[in-house]
Amino acid sequence: MDAGFAAALFVRAASPERLPPLADGEVYAEATARVRAVGKGRPEVVQLGQIIERLGALAAHIRVEQPPPRGPVPDWLADRLISTVGMSREDVAASTSQAVDVWADFRSSPR
Repeated sequence: MDAGFAAALFVRAASPERLPPLADGEVYAEATARVRAVGKGRPEVVQLGQIIERLGALAAHIRVEQPPPRGPVPDWLADRLISTVGMSREDVAASTSQAVDVWADFRSSPR
């Protein structure tokens, strides 16, 4: 497996919200094609390709629902994050999905 492919998989896994979604079939097809391309004459890589194909077949029927997008940060929480935690208004607006976690972390850490 080439380093570029491994890096692409890592980026996709680490921050999927920043990339266009791929169907599972596309992911497995791409992985299989890349492994085949580098695996000619290498039995361990050929075996990896077979495993990826089997995983793709097993996962073909699984559908994962996307969570509904969160709304804006509630005013009370935005006020607390700005006045108590010390976040800027821009950071609060940018962290809509993480605002509750930031507040919970702040409340649970010793001061």
